[in-house]
Amino acid sequence: LLRSRHMPIARNNPLTKVIPLLVEFSQESPLPVCINYTLFKGINDEDNHIDALMRLVAGKRFVVKLTEASPLGTYQPVNIERVSEVERILDFHNIPHRRFFSKGRKIGSGCGQMAAGIKKKW
Repeated sequence: LLRSRHMPIARNNPLTKVIPLLVEFSQESPLPVCINYTLFKGINDEDNHIDALMRLVAGKRFVVKLTEASPLGTYQPVNIERVSEVERILDFHNIPHRRFFSKGRKIGSGCGQMAAGIKKKW
């Protein structure tokens, strides 16, 4: 529900269908599947959300890519301390992960920021 509320494309691609396909792909691939998890303050950064993420990826050949959100309207990034705390939780539970820093955040060109600033002329 949370995913489909914030990502309209998820309505036609629920995790119940996507995850089995990713598991199958991971069995064929030499590399683990990268699951991008963008942390948004007050939306998906609470402990129960991280628990659900861990249940989703546990025992699979997945790597969680923690991405700090770029400020975009009502979507705000979590603070750096929370990202570090989430990393510690994932480490404790042996969930492979890495952190992604958007190099464009400081100039308003992080993931999604530029597209949000463009107004369609048609």
